[in-house]
Amino acid sequence: MKVKTQLENIALRLNDGVNMDWNDRNQIKHGIFYDYGQKSLRLGDCLDNKYEETYCLSLDFKDVAIREIGEERLLKYFKGE
Repeated sequence: MKVKTQLENIALRLNDGVNMDWNDRNQIKHGIFYDYGQKSLRLGDCLDNKYEETYCLSLDFKDVAIREIGEERLLKYFKGE
């Protein structure tokens, strides 16, 4: 759960005090996921469908997460290993 906590902390920092409004379809939320077809981490956009993952308002979310957490750790986390 350490990776999840790190992702949440990164998202909070990058959101810079702006709260996510799940009723606002104009506010794009970004979530990191593992694309099994491409075999890579990807950044997906979401407007109002919340799944059990961490979302961020910044397009830099994935890049910052890779830099701070490490790609291998993120791959293991998102692949459920």
